[in-house]
Amino acid sequence: MEDLFMDPEETFARVQAGAKLLDLRTAAEFSRLAVPGAIHAPYSRLQDEAFDHVTKGDTVICYCISGARGDEAARWLRRHGVENAFNGGGLYQLLDAFDVDFEDGTGT
Repeated sequence: MEDLFMDPEETFARVQAGAKLLDLRTAAEFSRLAVPGAIHAPYSRLQDEAFDHVTKGDTVICYCISGARGDEAARWLRRHGVENAFNGGGLYQLLDAFDVDFEDGTGT
């Protein structure tokens, strides 16, 4: 099985170059803390709403709290024609790479 993981620093560089960053967590999780510029696309609704947010030609990087949903979503997107879909891993690693300060899980 192909490894679709993209390290946080590469994710940051790709987003700066125009890649779309999909946050797959729930609305409650997303409202508390998210990577700046991320598009909220809950995993539970991905199959119904993915193409409201991305096109098949986009570079798409998916993330969640740990990376598990990100991996599943990237694989689903690839099966449905998004050739440049990747797993960006977990929220806190991405926040570090994006140089976002946070405390107590609430952000600063």
